Amino acid sequence: MRIVAIAAGLLTLAALLPSIADAQASKAAPASPKLGGPLDVWGVNGPINPPSPPWNSMPPNSGHAVCTAAIGADGEVVGGNNVSRLLAPQALTQRLAQGNYQVSFDAPCQDVRSSQGWMRFVQVDTLTVGNWPSVTCTVADRLNMPSAVFVACFNSYGQFTDAPFTLMVTR
Repeated sequence: MRIVAIAAGLLTLAALLPSIADAQASKAAPASPKLGGPLDVWGVNGPINPPSPPWNSMPPNSGHAVCTAAIGADGEVVGGNNVSRLLAPQALTQRLAQGNYQVSFDAPCQDVRSSQGWMRFVQVDTLTVGNWPSVTCTVADRLNMPSAVFVACFNSYGQFTDAPFTLMVTR
């Protein structure tokens, strides 16, 4: 009996929702006394919908991990998608110094700077079984190289430390 009452209530609500939405849509926003246009959500003169920032014009990728990399402690590319695999001396993905790495990506990740709306996630990873001692890695834009990410790994004492890691770039 209780299930029937719940189902009847849901059916009634579903029937009312379109009429509620139509009633809300028919109400006009109050006019702005200064500009003659609608008020914004705070009641201050101005547009209801502010212009979109420039990064909203980029095509969406639906949250997919577009470019990934698995990098060994020596800077070798172990795996990934769209990661640059050029070999020395032209290597774009490499260990720069102890605990410092440059990971470069090919198309479609030619500009992975955070200012362009890209998110970069790095995680220390054994790239096999087991665990790795206490090491943390951080990411940053790579100076003068928009297709690359700078990765710095350091131990609990703050000393740069070589470590294998995985890197994901998405937008």
